[in-house]
Amino acid sequence: MALEESTRRTLSTTEQHESGAPHAVGIVGSGFIGREHALSWQKLGVALHVYGGAQSQQLALEVGAQHHDTMASLIAAVETVDVCTPTHLHRDVALAAAAAGRNVICEKPLAQSVEAAQDIADACEAAGVRLFVGQVVRYFPEYAKARDAIREGKVGQIAVMRLARESFAPQRAPESWLFDDERSGGIIGDLMTHDIDYALWTAGPVVRVFAKVTSSGQLPVADHAFAVLTHESGALTHLTASWAQVAPRFRTRMDIAGTTGMLTYDSERSAPILVATRAKDSAQSAEVGLPARTVTSLVDDPFTAQLRDFLRGIVTGAEARSTAIESIAAVRVAAAAQESVRTARAVELGKDLR
Repeated sequence: MALEESTRRTLSTTEQHESGAPHAVGIVGSGFIGREHALSWQKLGVALHVYGGAQSQQLALEVGAQHHDTMASLIAAVETVDVCTPTHLHRDVALAAAAAGRNVICEKPLAQSVEAAQDIADACEAAGVRLFVGQVVRYFPEYAKARDAIREGKVGQIAVMRLARESFAPQRAPESWLFDDERSGGIIGDLMTHDIDYALWTAGPVVRVFAKVTSSGQLPVADHAFAVLTHESGALTHLTASWAQVAPRFRTRMDIAGTTGMLTYDSERSAPILVATRAKDSAQSAEVGLPARTVTSLVDDPFTAQLRDFLRGIVTGAEARSTAIESIAAVRVAAAAQESVRTARAVELGKDLR
């Protein structure tokens, strides 16, 4: 049974308390991600609260949420805090929520440094609360189906993966936190981190990282990044992340070559994922089917599927598709890539750090 379907069935009877009251969720942050999460929580029928950011009152009105003037007031009113702030603020918000005994959902990346990410995980563990990290690419059906195909052995053992995420420039003021590498992690920490996590999820631990960035001159920071990850298995992952495309273009691609075949996906291609396999005397290809995008009543959008999975975990104690340990690993690889950019050298990740 698909995760979304099983989660839907589970929550149909358990998303409410014995009193009949829905689970109370508080969003901290009202920017792009805060709004996406709010719209998804609205679909899931939780009791929603909102605090933080210039758009927080407007967002609360839009989704029928209760607005709060202070973070302390919001934390006191909810059971789960959804951290949708700029990256450099994740740690402080998450620690405040954990100290109050609240479950924590945190948008990716978990933090801007390995130390801050570990602080969040340690605080949640010490408080006995759940921690979930929004690695939303894991909930895109194309990426989930591709990983399923790999785990089913359809291309053999992974040898090389190529993952690309190409976007137009973020529409932000030059002084935005997003264009401050110390606060956002730059294009590697903010955009490439999606595919870093997917590479870890699909091909396993990384032992070596080499990365470079460049700029087209459109932004006050680098807007194009390349990285090569060497996995413990010996597989290589080539990553490309770009904010240098012409608006409104946003394209994602993957090519995964294995010992017995190759899997390809391109968001600009209408066909599903293509798997080509090699035999001794012939080559065969097959398409991996995906849910029809028009069947919206049966298939959640990725943000809603992700938050539904997290809510199921909170209510039932089940593991979610992404874990805190995996998210710390993604922050560690991103940090290694950033160090490689600074030093122009490959960075080795010790076995105790993976």
